[in-house]
Amino acid sequence: MKKRFDFKESKLKKINLNKIKFHKPNWQLIKEKTLWLKYHLKYNKKSVATFGIVAALVITGAFIYSFRYNLMFMSNGDSTPKKIYTLDASKQNEMYAYNDNILIVNNDGAICINKKGEEVFEVSAKTSTPIVGIAGDYILIADRGGSEVYVIHDGDIVNNFSAENEIINCSINRRGRTVLVTNETSYRNVIAAYNSRGDEIYKWKISDFYVIDAVMSYDGSRIAATYITTKDEQLSGGVVMVHVRREEVLGKVSYKDRVFSYVAFNGDNTATAIGDTMMLGVNKKGEERWAVDYDGKKLQIFGFREGWGSVLAFENNSNNSTIIAYDNNGREKGKNRLDFTANNIDMRSGLSLVTGSDRTIAVDRKCRQRLQINFQQEFKKGWFKDNKTLIYLVNGSNIEVIKL
Repeated sequence: MKKRFDFKESKLKKINLNKIKFHKPNWQLIKEKTLWLKYHLKYNKKSVATFGIVAALVITGAFIYSFRYNLMFMSNGDSTPKKIYTLDASKQNEMYAYNDNILIVNNDGAICINKKGEEVFEVSAKTSTPIVGIAGDYILIADRGGSEVYVIHDGDIVNNFSAENEIINCSINRRGRTVLVTNETSYRNVIAAYNSRGDEIYKWKISDFYVIDAVMSYDGSRIAATYITTKDEQLSGGVVMVHVRREEVLGKVSYKDRVFSYVAFNGDNTATAIGDTMMLGVNKKGEERWAVDYDGKKLQIFGFREGWGSVLAFENNSNNSTIIAYDNNGREKGKNRLDFTANNIDMRSGLSLVTGSDRTIAVDRKCRQRLQINFQQEFKKGWFKDNKTLIYLVNGSNIEVIKL
């Protein structure tokens, strides 16, 4: 005889239903599947029985999927973060999401900690002003204003070299290929690219504009850079794309009185540039694909994810923001007027985590809110753990976590 399950003796945690906000099932998804089945039933009468069974399965599956999806991201009201790590207050620390962990970078190097606050690895990388790039399992630390470059993979320094000139900016791709923007005598800037072993594979000495940011595509065939020029005392900014192996400029896009501070490649070798007044998309030939003018809205912060798009936060007033999601073609996918100011946007997971000083929310690709957690203290940054079961939070001196 089977023993009856005793809830009192079980180790299941008691759930406070008052703190759970259930989102409605995705009726639009169910409606679309139902219409699809009706159409096929009308013109395939011989298979009515088969389609009847399929209809039941599809509708039930859509309902369960929608219900499960919303349950995963239910709102749990006020939550108390748990402190896992205290930062060294004597150092200027910057925090970054690195896979499922948090990377702490300062002038001495980098420390990686896991969700329990345990040290995963520590590397020594001496810099005066560290610049950090992260792509996949690779970490790049370079010394802005200096020359030292460190490439870290899986917790080990796999490459350490000195640039020929003063470093202005840097980036790394998921294959460990590094791009440096440096100053050089007789030129405005130099863009140099290196493979994962530190061998120089490309160099472009530039005399007619100043480079702000530069990145290499995943396949290593192209470099995209944002730049400014002051020709004829007129400020212009834009994007230029070069082919590495052919060593030629593929295309160049320029706008008067615009500055683009960030550029990133999409998975198809197209690129997106984000500026303070405008966002720009270019194709693999360096030609303009689309442009989004902010129409006077003040950009506060943004997030970008390769293959997905971007989420931009604009200032409404001193107390709140509006976030707008765009796909890789510059099309607006949704917006959400917040009742707080966005400090950080994390887009590494299927949801975007938007963190303010006293709360964090998760939104989907159309900026629809799926979760909100309120805090009793002020936080500056927040990141999802990759599987969305944990949120990392950073205030002035501590790293804390919230378990979902």
